[in-house]
Amino acid sequence: MAGALGVREVSSALFNNDKMIEVVLELDRWRGVGVTTRELARTIGIADDLVKKVILRLLDAGLVKQLNRVGGRRGPLPYEVQETAAWRALVDLATALKAAA
Repeated sequence: MAGALGVREVSSALFNNDKMIEVVLELDRWRGVGVTTRELARTIGIADDLVKKVILRLLDAGLVKQLNRVGGRRGPLPYEVQETAAWRALVDLATALKAAA
């Protein structure tokens, strides 16, 4: 299935978002630590707003939570993975899809 497609094409076909797999895998590396969309975007090498779209979907699904802003009202807004069976399943799927692409 995925052999002829790249990671972003597979991500787009399955999640309707070509960055979902990359963001999920990078976010998993930050488990237990708050991370901002800017930090994730920088490490992945994509735009902030593209990461934000994925984070908001994960937030709606209850897979990440929003933490308090760092440094007050206008400070960075970190997110943290909710370490659940659902999160683990998503990471396992993303890992398998990336390996198959």
